Amino acid sequence: MTAIEYPPVARNARTHRTIDFYAAGEAGAALRAAAAATGDPLLAAASALLQDSGDASAADRLRTAVMSPDVLAIMPQWIRELREVASVSPDSGACTVATALKLWLWTARHFRSGELPVVFDELGETLAALLAARCLALDVAIHTDELRRDLSHVYAARVSATAGASCAELVFGYRRHLVWDEEGCAACYSSEELDGLEAFLPGFASGGRSTMDVIESDGSHPAKRGPCANFNGLDMFVGLRNQLDACLTGARIAKDRAAAIIGRA
Repeated sequence: MTAIEYPPVARNARTHRTIDFYAAGEAGAALRAAAAATGDPLLAAASALLQDSGDASAADRLRTAVMSPDVLAIMPQWIRELREVASVSPDSGACTVATALKLWLWTARHFRSGELPVVFDELGETLAALLAARCLALDVAIHTDELRRDLSHVYAARVSATAGASCAELVFGYRRHLVWDEEGCAACYSSEELDGLEAFLPGFASGGRSTMDVIESDGSHPAKRGPCANFNGLDMFVGLRNQLDACLTGARIAKDRAAAIIGRA
């Protein structure tokens, strides 16, 4: 197991909030600069929404972009570019943003055929922050500066973690939870099945009752809403979610390093 790397000087919550504030400022500036330089309407809408979360026009433009095949088609190219940036600037957070965008893209495609406006509103808001993180990561890879690189890493981790949680809530939140009815119980073991397997696999019955949903001979079952929720059909999403968690590696080290630099200024 990799040892935990603690900072030489403990940082408090106020210091960390200050670093988050600086990081968000740098990301917003990078996004505005990119929008002005390229004239890209998607970047412009993302920048406007980050500056004013109540900007309905920007939200509408982002919603339209999220539903556009063109935006979804270009996303893999952005992800590849970020991976390339990560190879030359590993502490920029570029790889973290790439994984978050990949998870975001999977989620957007997952809901493509549905008509759930709230999903596309939330995906638009999530994308805005990820685009700011992307712009900052691309910028710091060119203009090397230790503090800005750490701030890029900090912002990338924060918005990517938020994006992961948001996507998970959407994907799992719109799946119907099984209950103790005929459909739900079809996925459960019966006590007779467990006891039958016990003859071939000693300990299976007792172990199964602690890890699986079992319907006893009298019809009783564990006291909870229904059979456990599962990942059926979502293996890729779950894999990306786990990968994204791992991509947060080193972000807190970068935050403490940035705090030390700012503290010396």
